[in-house]
Amino acid sequence: MRGGRIFRIKTDTWRRIRWDLAWAVGIGWWSWWWRAHLMKTTPGFVYFADSWDYINISHDPTVAPDPFHSPFIEMLWRYGTNHHFNEIAVGQLQQTAGVVMAVAMYVALRGVAIRLVAVPAALYFSMSALEIFSERAFLTECGTTLFIVLGLAATARMIKPFPQKHSPWWFLVAAISFGTAAAIRPAVQLFAVAAISYLGLQYLWRYRREWLRLRTWRQMVLVAPLSVVLTVLPMWSLQERYHQYYGTTSPTPAQGVVLLTRWGHIVPCAIAAEHKGLVKRAILQVCEKPLDIVPGVSTNALWSPGPVREILNDVPGLRRTSKTLARITQAEMRKNQGEVIHEIYRSIAWQLTKKPVEPAYLYHNGSQWFTPNVMTHYPGHAEWFQGEKKRAAAPVVFLGTIEKTIYLPQYFFWGALALGVLRGFVWLIWRRGKWSLNHVVVVSAILLATGFVSVALGTLPGFRYWIPLQPGVLLIFAAALGARRKPTFEQVVPADLPHIK
Repeated sequence: MRGGRIFRIKTDTWRRIRWDLAWAVGIGWWSWWWRAHLMKTTPGFVYFADSWDYINISHDPTVAPDPFHSPFIEMLWRYGTNHHFNEIAVGQLQQTAGVVMAVAMYVALRGVAIRLVAVPAALYFSMSALEIFSERAFLTECGTTLFIVLGLAATARMIKPFPQKHSPWWFLVAAISFGTAAAIRPAVQLFAVAAISYLGLQYLWRYRREWLRLRTWRQMVLVAPLSVVLTVLPMWSLQERYHQYYGTTSPTPAQGVVLLTRWGHIVPCAIAAEHKGLVKRAILQVCEKPLDIVPGVSTNALWSPGPVREILNDVPGLRRTSKTLARITQAEMRKNQGEVIHEIYRSIAWQLTKKPVEPAYLYHNGSQWFTPNVMTHYPGHAEWFQGEKKRAAAPVVFLGTIEKTIYLPQYFFWGALALGVLRGFVWLIWRRGKWSLNHVVVVSAILLATGFVSVALGTLPGFRYWIPLQPGVLLIFAAALGARRKPTFEQVVPADLPHIK
């Protein structure tokens, strides 16, 4: 009888795994078909002003990489295409990443929600306009989102209802995934550090009763430092590249300049008298300027002609100038904490309630790179465009779809919040089951919180900043809509068996 119960439980477990595997394969196939269909019906790729930094400047050894656009993505593109560095190969690589993301997203969703919710959520993610746009655009969003989703899927596999031998390996996969996402997009580094710190503490806490066992202790001694190394390793590679040109180990050498442009309105113009050269002129360019309606739009000074732009082009002196400007701005932010908090709140409120900024006129299909001036400054032009001589201008079709669906991430966020509050009230009234936090949901919440704060501190609320946050929003929404009931150890292996007592 008891043997029959064990057999029945094992059979049920295999049946669940088999169905999840079948759905994962189905979602992967659908994602591939959808992308192949779109390439036939709406071909073409998306370029932006920043694309120049990732495609041309990043791989040119005679030119310093952009001080706030990480060159790490170019390395991944080059290795991922086996050094066939052209727009078709990179585009195919990113669309393959989209298929992988869809499957990994389903794995992460199954860690928080029932299958009835996980399947449509994963399908929506694979078909969303923001995701398709990121795969067609030569920017960092696709790569960043890929490794965030892989890290979330690894987190879902790491956190099981009871200790299991594969947890350390999934923890290490999450560490290197989040670290790589931070190297591609340094604004994610706060999330990477916070998420891995949280998962590390959870790992140690879950195995607290086994610390005295030699095998478990040895495993912990190896896993804990290795997770730190894997998180930092991609960032270290980026810092080495920047140190070669700028003499700094910062993942964003121009951080002080960005900070000044974002918070120049609280910097008194009188401070400029204490400095000279580019520092003085840059302060005078942005100091005490009135706030614009859109929070963070003052960072456009980074691309406008003037002293700020001259600092970014001054490769030998950038490190020193950036540090000076960071020190000045941070001192004023400490003096005006109330105003800083209010501006951060205003930016986060904008991100959650108002239309994200969409500078559609800056996106193009590559035709703007066929002018004689651009081709002169692009040694790899023929290689990238595979000998193409010209390209007719055409509208970026995905921008129209994004315009129609631009509020969806915000709707999911507020829907998740409302459902979460409702479930909390229901639990308080009936108290069914033990209250517990799903760790994948916690990591997703860390992703959203750090993402909102990073945008508030350093830039304007553009629609592209929602792309890496979309997986976190969907996971929290799915958990609130149809949370998965966690089986206990006794449910998987009945406690009345002799060998368990």
